[in-house]
Amino acid sequence: MVDRLQADGLLERRAGSDARTRALHLTVSGRAAACRVLAERGDELDHLLETLDDGERTSLLPLLEKLVAGLADDRPGALTVCRMCDRDTCCGVPAGCPLDHTVE
Repeated sequence: MVDRLQADGLLERRAGSDARTRALHLTVSGRAAACRVLAERGDELDHLLETLDDGERTSLLPLLEKLVAGLADDRPGALTVCRMCDRDTCCGVPAGCPLDHTVE
């Protein structure tokens, strides 16, 4: 998968923190593609939630956070759940990322 993403110009391999590792970094095109995917996902979720009024959406939020928090008990599990995480959204809410409990 990494080879394909690199061939498509969406990411590049760089030197890691030591000689044994390589780091993966999104290119400008890769960041744009990720933003498009997140925007499309957001549009679909907005459409799904159209039937709820503001109060219902407010009531739903802590329930969803609790559900997401239960998706993983460890960091590898959390990284699998959040591989397309909208980090700006999770980091921008008062409660923070619902999977922060997995950070070692």
